[in-house]
Amino acid sequence: MERFVGPTLLGLALALWAATPSPAAEGRPGRIAYLAQSGDYWQVWLVAPDGSHSRQVTHSAYEKTGCSWFPDGKHLLVNSLEGRLYRVAVDSGAEEALALPVTGMLDARLSPDGTHIAYSIAGPGSVDSNEIWTVGVDGSDRKRLTEMPWLQNQPRWSRDGQWIYFVSGDGTQAHDIWRISPTTRSKEQLTVGQLYHFELALAADGRMAFSSNRSGNYEIYTQRPSEAPQQRTDDPALDASPSWAPDGRALVFHSTRGGGMNLWRLDEGATTPVRLTQHPGGARSPEWGPAWVESP
Repeated sequence: MERFVGPTLLGLALALWAATPSPAAEGRPGRIAYLAQSGDYWQVWLVAPDGSHSRQVTHSAYEKTGCSWFPDGKHLLVNSLEGRLYRVAVDSGAEEALALPVTGMLDARLSPDGTHIAYSIAGPGSVDSNEIWTVGVDGSDRKRLTEMPWLQNQPRWSRDGQWIYFVSGDGTQAHDIWRISPTTRSKEQLTVGQLYHFELALAADGRMAFSSNRSGNYEIYTQRPSEAPQQRTDDPALDASPSWAPDGRALVFHSTRGGGMNLWRLDEGATTPVRLTQHPGGARSPEWGPAWVESP
C-alpha cells in the first residue's frame, strides 16, 4: 500500500505543479513606451505602469515622433522626423530600418497583429491634404483608404483590426473623428463640429479616448460606442495623447500640469491622476504595451 500511495501522491503533486502557470508564462504587465528629451533628440524610453524602472531605450542620432507596439511586447515601431520607420527591440535598443516603398510617414501605427501599418501622407504639392494609407510591414500591399478633402491624419487601429480611426479636418477649426474599414473602405463620422480632437486611443471594448478642447481647454475624454463623450480630466494644463492599459482599466497621458510636460496615469473611477515621470526636458506620447514574456 505504501509503495502504491507514495508514487501516486508524488505524481499528483508533479501534475499540479506542471499545470500551474509560472509568472513568466502568464506574461508581465504591459510596459509604457514614450518619448523623452535626451541630449539633442527625443528618444524612446520605457516605464512601468507604477512609474518605476524608467529607462532609455534608443540612443540614435535622429528625432523620434512616435511609436507603437508589436504584439510580442518586445519590439516597437518607431517613427522618425525624417519620415522613416524603424523596428526597435526594447530590451537591447537594437534598431532595424524598415524597407518600405514610401517615406514621409510621421504618424504611422502598427496593426494589432503586427502585419500592417496605417499612416497619413500628403500627395505631391498638396497643402493640408493628407490621406490615410496602409502598407504591409514587409513593404507589400500598399493601399490608399481615404479620398477626402483637407487633412486626414493620426490613424489608430481598433483592437480587433476591423477599423482604422483617424482625425479629419475640414479647413476650419473643426477636426473630427472618423473611422474607416481597411477591407471594405466604408467609413463613419463619430464626432461632428466639436472643435479639435486629436491623439486617439482605442480600448478592447471599443471605447475611444482622445484629447479635445470642446470645453475651452484640452482635456481627456472617453466615449463608448453610440454614447456621449465623458470628460475625464479637468485642469488648466494641457492633457493629451491618452493610451489605454491592456485591460482598459486605466489611461496614461501626457500633461503640462505640475510644470513641464510629463506622463500621468488615471485609473478607472479615479478623478485625480498620478504622475509617472519626472523628466526636466519633458516626456510625451505614451503607448501602453501588451503583456510580455521575459526571455529565459
